[in-house]
Parts: sequence; C-alpha cells; structure tokens
Amino acid sequence: MRNLAAGLGIARNRAAASKREVPPSAFTLGNFRLHVDSIKVEERPLTLSGDLSPWAYIASWENELPVHAAVGSGLRIEAELAVEAGRLELGVVAADFSTFIDRVELGQGQHRVVLEAPDAAAARAVVLRNREDAASVGIVLGRLGGHLVDKGKARERGFLAKSAVEDLREKIGRDNPVVIDVGANVGDMVARFLEAFPRATVLAMEPHPQTFDRLRHRFAAMAQVRPRNAGVSGKGGTATLHAFTNPAINALSPVAAGAGQLMDGQIEPLAQVPVTLQTLGDILREEKLEAVDILKLDTQGHEAQILAGALEELSSGKVRYVLTELIFSSLYKEQSRAGDVISILERCGFKLFDFYDFVYHEDQGLKWGDALFEFVGPR
Repeated sequence: MRNLAAGLGIARNRAAASKREVPPSAFTLGNFRLHVDSIKVEERPLTLSGDLSPWAYIASWENELPVHAAVGSGLRIEAELAVEAGRLELGVVAADFSTFIDRVELGQGQHRVVLEAPDAAAARAVVLRNREDAASVGIVLGRLGGHLVDKGKARERGFLAKSAVEDLREKIGRDNPVVIDVGANVGDMVARFLEAFPRATVLAMEPHPQTFDRLRHRFAAMAQVRPRNAGVSGKGGTATLHAFTNPAINALSPVAAGAGQLMDGQIEPLAQVPVTLQTLGDILREEKLEAVDILKLDTQGHEAQILAGALEELSSGKVRYVLTELIFSSLYKEQSRAGDVISILERCGFKLFDFYDFVYHEDQGLKWGDALFEFVGPR
C-alpha cells in the first residue's frame, strides 16, 4: 500500500466517486472523493498506512453536498476507525484546508468519532493530521458518513432529536461493551444495542414466560445475547407480574385508576404470572461479571427498588452508565418517583447526562421519558 498523499497540494490522483445517486443531505463511504493514492472507492474497510508528514486529507464532498442543500444547514460527520500505529487528529476543515472547524485527537485503538460543523457550506474536507511528525501511522477506516442538520443546532441538544444509544456509543468508544437490559421485553432495545455495538455482550432480563420465549427465539443464533427469564428487584425471591395484552406495560404493580387515558391502546389484563426476581448483585455473581458498561432499566415504575437494592454495586463504579425510564404521571399503584430514581443515582456517584424521548399527554403534560446517567465517582 502506497503512502497517504501529503501536503496542501495533495492527491492529484483522486479515486473516482461512486456513481450511485445519494441524497443531497447525506453521504457515506464511497460517495465522495477519496484523496488517497492507490485506494479504490470499493474497498471496505479502507486501510491507510505510511507517513503523514505533516498531514493529509482523506475525503471531500464538494460535489456531493450541493451549495443549495448546504446553505442554512449544519453538518454532522461520523467515523469509525482503528488506529494501529501513531497518534493522530481527525477533523473537518474549512475551504482553506487548514482551518479546523472541529477535530478530535486519536490514540491507538478503536474509535467512534462525531465531528460537527454548524455551517455545512463552510466545511470542505475530512482531515487526518499526524501528532508525531514523520512517525509511521496505520489506520483502518471502517465507516465514514454524514448528514445535514439544522444550522446553528449542530451542538445544541433539545428534548427530542437525539439518541441515548448514539450518545452511549460515542462515550464508550468501543464495540464490545457489557450490557444488562432489565425489562428487555421482546428485544427491541437489545437489537438497537447490537446495531450500535456489534460485539457487545447483552444479558437480556425478561420475567414474563411467553414474552421471554419471543425474546429467546429472536436472538437464538446470537451467542453474545444471554436471555434470562427473571425480573430484577431490590431483593431476590418471587413476585406476581401483572400482565396485559400489550406486554410493554407488564409490571410488578397493578395499574393506577385513570391510567388508561395515559397509556397507548386499551389496557386489557391477562392472567397474573408468578415470576422469579434477582438483585443486580445476584446477576453479577452468577454471570461472573466484574463490571457493566450499560445498565438499562425499563421496568414500569420498579426502577427505584432495583437501584436501592444495588447500592454497593452502583457506588463502587461497577456500572459505568445507567439508562433508565422515568415516570412522571400516575400509571401504576406502586411506582418509582422520578426524583427518587435521580436521587439514588446521584448519591451513588452518578451524574445526569441528558433526557430522551419524552412523551406528553395533551392535558396532563409529561408522562414519561428516559434519562442517561454516567458514573463520575463519590461526591
């Protein structure tokens, strides 16, 4: 493999851009000009090696993001790459190809990077820059892509247009975290975790036997998913699960009076089901897990009880991130208060990172939403 072309006048030998039509609001690896000698646009992944002295750019998209589409928009660029040797900067530059709009430093290892330009029309190229002059580098670029966003909002975070899983992917920075999904239901969140983290180990907890069967069959071919037919609580034992035709609202508590107007669809009860309960500590011991990257809780108002029974595991830092549902309306006769969940996690050394997916009632306001907490240590 020949070296990356280097310098401001670089890459006269440009690989041809893909002829596939792409929407003016997006691009992916293969749909822009690659400024690397001897690299074919069809190669997946792209392997780049040699001497970046002092820097080289790898891609531009002046023909892929037309001016009329870029005006009034920001640009979000996402990259997945492995640095096998050297220390680099990956950034997006302006039209002079030397002014960085956004950049991030990269050491050896796997990286998922998000770069943002509030003004898409000002962004011209993705750049790799050597942090150690004349040092040999090795990079495997598995994915590079981007899309337009509302101008001026590339770095702003509202309540709706964001993803907790994407934030976790950026924060964790590797594709093999350990995930415990409590209240996995039929596995929709399991699938989202696997899409974001292809080599993740996911322990999927689901107490209802029929729902568990659907979960187990869905991921039967994936050894990295470990379904477990049990619920989680503050202490082990057995309990009664109140089941409904919509398994998403199954809970360890009956629904509250008037909850029907707040929940989606009709609340049609099924037979109550005896279920096994375990604590988080029980699970860690049985699975021989020293640490958990993501603990996801969606237990229809039982979140505070689970957390209260895992104070030691949470306070010790064995759990890095907690993604939990918070309920703000009266849905169940016995349910966690959002403030209680937040208070427990804060006392255990977690910091609230952000809120996601808020759902509202026209008259009664906020019903529920999700929150992501990051362990930062005792306070």
